[in-house]
Amino acid sequence: MEDLVATHPPHLRNYINGAWRAAKAGEALPVTNPSTGETWAEVPLSSAADTCAAVAAARAAFPAWGRTPAATRVQYLFRQRAELEAHAAELGRVIITEMGKSLPDGETEVERALQNLETACGMPHPFQGYKVVGVASDLDTETVRLPLGVFASIAPSFFPLIVLLWFFPYAIAAGDT
Repeated sequence: MEDLVATHPPHLRNYINGAWRAAKAGEALPVTNPSTGETWAEVPLSSAADTCAAVAAARAAFPAWGRTPAATRVQYLFRQRAELEAHAAELGRVIITEMGKSLPDGETEVERALQNLETACGMPHPFQGYKVVGVASDLDTETVRLPLGVFASIAPSFFPLIVLLWFFPYAIAAGDT
């Protein structure tokens, strides 16, 4: 991660179907440090074809992932949380560089992201659903929680890490792709 800031401007790529790929259009948007105006990365301007490829990969992965037990799914989130924690200071610096935020604000964003991952790691329990017997005379209710399918988020850039982690880990824990 240290190299991300030091070696610039790296041209970022899309992660689709388990592999890093350049955007089809080949165009990129510069990511500049608002404090210095320096370009330190380039983010791909993905095409409709890139988006379709990502959705198709997620759709193809959904049946198997949706059948994977919730306790197994959250193991990936535990690992992600450990990686995030191991690189918390570096991620805070990236957020500060990209957004022009203060050090406490960048550190707080990483901490909130860690908290969201922790909460999502607890999904196997609420994901079980529940049954209420005798809700009314001769009436029982049952809630069954099932994965829905492909998940997408178009998030604002002012909280680059936390907004992603407000949604992503819960969808993954729930069995969505």
